[in-house]
This record gives sequence, C-alpha cells and structure tokens, in this order.
Amino acid sequence: MSFVNEIGEAQRVYKDILNGYTSVKRGEKTYFVKHLSDIDHGLVNEYKQECYNSALEKGIQTEEQQIQMLHEQDVWTKKDESEFYRLKQEINSLNNTKRKLALRKQIASINRDIERVQTRLSELEDTRNELVGITCENYSNKKVNEYYVFASIYKDKELTEKIHTLEEYEEMSPSEISDLVEISNEGLINLNEKSIKKIAASPFFLNSIMICKDNPMIFWGKPVSLLTNYQQSLFSAALRFKRVIEDKGDVPPESETLQEIVDWYENEVTINTGDSNSQTQNTEKTSTVFGADKDELKKLTKADDSAMDLHSAAAARAKEREKETGKKSDVLTLHDMLKIHGEL
Repeated sequence: MSFVNEIGEAQRVYKDILNGYTSVKRGEKTYFVKHLSDIDHGLVNEYKQECYNSALEKGIQTEEQQIQMLHEQDVWTKKDESEFYRLKQEINSLNNTKRKLALRKQIASINRDIERVQTRLSELEDTRNELVGITCENYSNKKVNEYYVFASIYKDKELTEKIHTLEEYEEMSPSEISDLVEISNEGLINLNEKSIKKIAASPFFLNSIMICKDNPMIFWGKPVSLLTNYQQSLFSAALRFKRVIEDKGDVPPESETLQEIVDWYENEVTINTGDSNSQTQNTEKTSTVFGADKDELKKLTKADDSAMDLHSAAAARAKEREKETGKKSDVLTLHDMLKIHGEL
C-alpha cells in the first residue's frame, strides 16, 4: 500500500474512532458496531458475574475444584499445574523484555524464544482444558464473549436501540450468534494497535493534537471516563509521539510508508525513556552497541555522521597506528582497543 493510500486508510479508521462506532452492511441492512467504553466493560463483567453465580447454583464446579479432583486422581499433577503457570509467566516475561528491545537481531532472537515457549504452553493448555471440562469460569467466559456481541451491535448510529433484546439474544441458535459475531468482527477488525499507532503518527492527526494542550476534554469534547477504549488508546499514543517531536526538536524523516514513521517514533520513545536493552557501554567519547548494524547504531546514538561499526573503527585505528609507527599491522593491541573506545 502506498503512503498516500495508508494516510487515506488512517483517516477512514479515524472517522470511526471519532464516531464511536463502525457501520457494517449486510444486504439491505446496516448495522452499527459500538466501540465500548470502560462503563460498557463494567456492565459486561457484571453480566459475567451473574453467569458465574448461575452456574454455581446449578452445581457446576469451579476450576479450582476440578483441578483438585484431577490432582487426587493423579490425572493432572501439581507438577503439571506448576509447569503450566511457569510457562505463562515466562511468556509474559519474554514479551516485557521484547518491548524494551530496539535491535532487530535481539527482537528476532526473542521471537524465537517466545514461539518455542508458546508451542509448549499451547500443548499443555489443550491437555489441561480437555481434562478440566466445563467449569463456572469457562462457562461464564463463553457467555460473556457472546454477550459482547449483544452489547455492541445496534440498529441506529445514535446507538440507542440494540438489534435484539437480551431475552431474544439468549434464545438465539449458535448459527445465528455466529452471524452476529462475524458482523462484530468485521466492524472492529481494523481497530488494532497497529492501525491506532498509524493514525497517531499521521500529520493530519498530530496537527490537531498540537493545539489541544494535551487535554482530552478539549480534543474529544467529553471527559476521559466517557471515552471509548479506542479513543483513549489513540490519544495516549499521540501524546507519546508528540513528546518525541518536542523533546527531539525534530520531525520524522521522509519515509515510503506510514509504518516506517511509526517505527521511527517508537524507536525514539525507547531511546528517550532509556528502556532500550541495547547493552550500551557509555564512555565520554564512545558507545558500543553489540549486535547493532550501522543504521540501528545511528538511531541509538543519534549521531548519524559519526556512527561506525567495530570493523571500520579497527581499520581506522590500524591506519592511524601505521602513521604513528611507520609499521603496518592488522592485529589490534589492548592499547588500540582502549583508544577505539575512548579510554585513552
């Protein structure tokens, strides 16, 4: 997709975020998929608790009770359960580390680790779910996932009339619910983190952010508590990118795609907050970033003209030493390495 087309798509999605809904056509009918707010999510979770209590009253066991029974039957051991949660924690830890990385090699390496751990976790989770069966938790989770569809699809763009009453919805067949799920998914498919960041990085949007004094009330015309989750995420991302421009005193370089601009902002945010796990060794004169190519080194050091890989630095030092001693040698001494790193 060309840069111009990306901007056009960003404007289209931004229009939906501004409206607080996305329209979806099915034949002659138009459905309006609401973008939910914190209040909506609170109401949905209230319904979830009602479903949980209802399942409990019907005699369905909790997950804890089912797991305990499996332990007693020695079908799913405490060691299995411990490994299951250990892998989940490892995935979270790896993802947290990944968010702090800036180098492509490091990101590729940790992606391989995540894929390896996720494969093992998925296998274990499938086995666990099959053994546990129906519980109050997964029953209420299933019901609430379906309820999200009921809570978000409306007949009108004012979002005042749902397409079904709750009673009608609960009597619907699985195939009818599946049709509504498709409508909901179509309405929300473009409202992901990647798309939101593209909007936040777009010039047409940042121009508006620059004059709103970082105040969501001025920008959206309503308090934060009434914003949809997408409006909150967009405003938050835009403020992060705006601060990059203010702190750096510069704007993104000319780019062929909008994603490249997003990447530039994200890289600058990482550098400015000091979150990059770049194994940087700082001295008064030189920084070494292990695993960085020249382009990445330029970004991380913010010194485009002086960035140099170790091979080039070693060659330059060899020439300098040849002038000093009149002898040619490609072997670097400890003295040479200290000089390259600014210690001498």
